[in-house]
Amino acid sequence: MIELRTLTDADLPALRHVDGWAFGHAPSDERWTVASAVLERDRQTGAFYAGDLVGHTAAFTQVLTLPGGSIPSAGVTWVGVTPTHRRRGVVSRLLTHQLDDLRESGEAVATLWASEPGIYGRFGYGIGSRRASVTVPRPSLRTSYQWNCSR
Repeated sequence: MIELRTLTDADLPALRHVDGWAFGHAPSDERWTVASAVLERDRQTGAFYAGDLVGHTAAFTQVLTLPGGSIPSAGVTWVGVTPTHRRRGVVSRLLTHQLDDLRESGEAVATLWASEPGIYGRFGYGIGSRRASVTVPRPSLRTSYQWNCSR
């Protein structure tokens, strides 16, 4: 039986292990330090089987700007399940639970940049844009750490 619960700091070693299995690579110490520091603990959900973490999802608090104003939105991230527990409904349970929580908290919109977009249509996600452009003022740039998104 899969148990869902909010992750705590004590779950971080298990999360790092599951992250490596789910995404097929172990994050470097530097990347892990940065990633685990920016995650909002109360917005991380873990799926546990027999006490072991086998899947997770998280969300960042964000604001979505629309014509006429802005609304609270969730930036869904880090959806992953270990290969040993895939195709057993774990991701469905995680995402359904997350979307229920988001609705209850007043967030009407959730956004997701998916590495495998075919998975997420059944949860209401779809293509929002095929192209994006970002302009960042030079003083805003952080030079101490840069994400390397290439594999």
